[in-house]
Amino acid sequence: MTTGRLGFGLLTALLLASAPALAQPSTTLVPQLFAFPGTLTAPPSAAAAGLGLANLWLGDEPFANPAAIASKGIVLSPVFLRVSRQDLRAHSRDYGEDSGYFDGAGGSVSYPVRGVGLSLYAWQPALRQEDEAYTHVLPAEPGTFKNSSAEREVRAGLAVSVPWRSVRFGLAAEWMRLDDSYDYVETAGSPADGSHHLDFAGDAATVRAGVRFTPHRRVQVGAALGYLPALDLSGTWQVRTLALDTTAAVALRRGSGWEGGCAAGVTVSEGLRVLGALGGRSAQSWEGLGLTAGRQIEWSVGLEYRAAPDPWTARLGIGQEQQRGVPEPRAGLVSLGLGWNFEGVIVDFAALRRSISRPGLATSYDDRLVASASIGF
Repeated sequence: MTTGRLGFGLLTALLLASAPALAQPSTTLVPQLFAFPGTLTAPPSAAAAGLGLANLWLGDEPFANPAAIASKGIVLSPVFLRVSRQDLRAHSRDYGEDSGYFDGAGGSVSYPVRGVGLSLYAWQPALRQEDEAYTHVLPAEPGTFKNSSAEREVRAGLAVSVPWRSVRFGLAAEWMRLDDSYDYVETAGSPADGSHHLDFAGDAATVRAGVRFTPHRRVQVGAALGYLPALDLSGTWQVRTLALDTTAAVALRRGSGWEGGCAAGVTVSEGLRVLGALGGRSAQSWEGLGLTAGRQIEWSVGLEYRAAPDPWTARLGIGQEQQRGVPEPRAGLVSLGLGWNFEGVIVDFAALRRSISRPGLATSYDDRLVASASIGF
């Protein structure tokens, strides 16, 4: 192990012992431990997960593209997620991590009125939680660490879509909330021994616009653009070490930005649809931390097969996400999904795996199992 990779305990010890006055909230966000300020887009439903997010911007669902066709019904999607940090495991002894967490992926209620689609929806495009404990060897002596993090962004809104010939236009009013927390405890016989904690949360309102174009009964094209408003965040920073004992309120600001994407779906044969998507978001600054999340780009390709008149549907997806200036700059994904129509109640299941790359370190994994129940009325 090298000091540049996982010798963060010694580095923190030197910082706190020699210049406590320089310590600030960003010192808790050790990049070797946490993915902050990077993000990976979480699927809002089992259909999106099974297609590797290839339908996210298409308008099949209202979450990212409000121009979706609103069919009467309710959709609820729980998720089981687990992060496996192989980069930490490879350089540690006595490694242990949590087996996973249950949470909500998304949900919607849709009702068309005279051709106008109305959808109330909520989803979590950023959702990650992990806990690890392990022992590793610093340059001078062994040390034990426990670290945990919870990253969550919730979006809820009302989407309205209006048809015009072969085009459907959509507009959504959204509320978003960011709620993160980061902790680690170090025991290495150094001045940095102790606990480090940082949490912050905040919310704002915004808008999103989308379009869905059907030039042919076998072809669908969708695109959407959303404004990411600046978020004023407040929280607590706490350090309890041999060198520093402090608790302070923090005021941060995530800078504004844009996100959007386009997608296409083509029915190439009876029951078989091929989908492709390209999306991303602009860079966003983190004032108060001196960090910037760089520009993000993501692409995916999916296959969907509906075996009419049989009631089942199969899905497959692959893709990749890249983001500059973050600890985890690249992630590839692969997914599988299966759905069944129980005479009006559609149940879908999907498994999505992301292979997360950190430069020079072992590949880690983000696994999600998503289920969706669609009930018409």
